[in-house]
Amino acid sequence: KYPEPHYFIGVGSTNSEKGSAKQTMSWAAERARAELAKILKTEVNVLSRQERDVKSGDKSHKPQSNSKLNDVIIESSNQVLEGVEVKEYYTDKKTKTIYALAVLDRVKTGDLIEGRIKRLLNDVSSEMDEGRGYQTSGKYIPAMQRYSKAMAYATALNEQQDLLSVVAPVGGRIKSGDYVSEIKNIMIFIFLIFRILLTIPHIFRIVFSFNYKFIYYKTINSSAHHTFVGIIGC
Repeated sequence: KYPEPHYFIGVGSTNSEKGSAKQTMSWAAERARAELAKILKTEVNVLSRQERDVKSGDKSHKPQSNSKLNDVIIESSNQVLEGVEVKEYYTDKKTKTIYALAVLDRVKTGDLIEGRIKRLLNDVSSEMDEGRGYQTSGKYIPAMQRYSKAMAYATALNEQQDLLSVVAPVGGRIKSGDYVSEIKNIMIFIFLIFRILLTIPHIFRIVFSFNYKFIYYKTINSSAHHTFVGIIGC
């Protein structure tokens, strides 16, 4: 009736004589929800640990702390648990136990998560576009502010994608690039620009250009018509 590929299932129980019928049904339902939540959070935890182990081989990747990772797991899982429904109750008269069955429709929940992912993708893209606009015009502080917002959205996007991988049935859904790494690299570039600005006299006009690994810059002394070309590796 509730096949595993399509549903997450949790069962809770309590003694049927510990209170009124309404109370015991409520207690059993709460335990069923708690059991389902435990299953879901375990699944997300395992996936996050696997991804962290893979990234640990990348020296440029900064590992996420256990406490922060657990916060992400709890917050993301709680959003999904809003869709849990208690579908059935059963009372075993011999053991005087009432059971509740809680289910989470994986397809329906996956659709909701996909909606969040699409909105986050739009938010990331919008903030990055504005950041690039400011960066191109040399307005680096507002550019950093936009990229910081984009980073927050990109982090939330990764969390939702992890959750979707657990909830959605086999087959995969939305895929997107690693915006977090891309934004980090851009912010490193801008930080290096600030470092250059702090070390070069104000009488110089500075012109920057970029490629994937280096920042090229030249300073132009308007009074002496002198140009100095420098390069910083990333």
